[in-house]
Amino acid sequence: MERTKVRENPFPSDLEGRLDAILNVVNTEMKSLTLLHLETEHALSGLEIQSKVGRTLQNRGYLVDKQAFQNYCSQSLYPIGMVAIEEILSEGEIILNTGYKITSAGRHYGLPISAFSLDFAVRNNRSMYSILGSTVSKGNSRAPSNRIKILTILAKNGVSEVEICESLSLDAKSVLDHLNKLREAGLVNFSSVGNSPKSKRVVMYEFVAILNEPQTVSRERALTQQVYQELKKRDKVNPTALAEDLNKSRQSVSKVLSGLLRQGHAKFSSWSTDQRSKVSITSKGREFYMQYLVPLMDALSDGPELKRMNADYLLPVMHDSAKFTKLAQQATELYARISPAINRRDPELRKEQLAQVLRESKDTTISQIAKKLGLNKLSVSRYLSQMAKSQEITFTINDCREKIYSLGSKA
Repeated sequence: MERTKVRENPFPSDLEGRLDAILNVVNTEMKSLTLLHLETEHALSGLEIQSKVGRTLQNRGYLVDKQAFQNYCSQSLYPIGMVAIEEILSEGEIILNTGYKITSAGRHYGLPISAFSLDFAVRNNRSMYSILGSTVSKGNSRAPSNRIKILTILAKNGVSEVEICESLSLDAKSVLDHLNKLREAGLVNFSSVGNSPKSKRVVMYEFVAILNEPQTVSRERALTQQVYQELKKRDKVNPTALAEDLNKSRQSVSKVLSGLLRQGHAKFSSWSTDQRSKVSITSKGREFYMQYLVPLMDALSDGPELKRMNADYLLPVMHDSAKFTKLAQQATELYARISPAINRRDPELRKEQLAQVLRESKDTTISQIAKKLGLNKLSVSRYLSQMAKSQEITFTINDCREKIYSLGSKA
């Protein structure tokens, strides 16, 4: 006799946990669309989700396969409490069918925030993936969360790589990778010219008196209160020194201080270092922070922005299929331009598209080709290198040291 088993994870109760969770949804337009197509009562399989999204797209825009939709649900949306997994089991406990349906947290937070995020991406002509990156990251923290934390720090202070490493408890290579991606997106200014090997790096946090009580950071209630009281008593603290005094790990203390910084209870103070790398947020980065992150955090706190997202972004697309189709088509097109998985597909088709561009424009650069095809320059460069080796194309170097491509003898 068959039976149904439903599994569901809780949605985080604290703001920091909720923000980390929701970034796993909105970092790609496809995941936001997945959530917007799930149902409350009826669990959908990967194939059924694919069919529903396909009908919305009306054969325009890129559509991932059914396995990708299953992965979105099981690997990203289920762990954070946005969807529940429903399994049909046989008498011998063999799984006969697996489906996914939206949870109450998914309806309450996920749907309006997904609609808001899709609209934001289309209005700014930029996929959220280009800013937030992939949720498949090494270590305990993920790229979307770390990049948002970096932008939050920069919105309040101009700092160096060292301060960011200390604040987020990340290694220098990880921070540099995130900064380069944020600079490519135009959100930060960043220059690194090296530092003296003998330089002493000291980061200080200074207490800021505000009316609000500190919120628990990373579910470490006791440690949050302990660090807050020490910061208040000492006025300035260094995370490494404070960790030693409290007999706690530097990573835990730094994480709490970083949380207090984001809440406004602390600010960066003086440091002694020869570090000559300075990072600052650009006007575009500040706009992203104010127009996207601030409303997002308010919505996750059940503030007025959540009601506005429902009224201004979710309800219009839910009640107007034509509007929903247009939004979905534009959003998936933005994602398709930069998605590594999509840009790796169909290499022969990509090469034919490149050849067609060169037929229409005999002499052109990588940047011009990438712009015409809506691909990133790295992908185009990889395909052109392969085509050059097989003599399908040739290239010359112009006065600006740029490669100028044209069709070769075997094209």
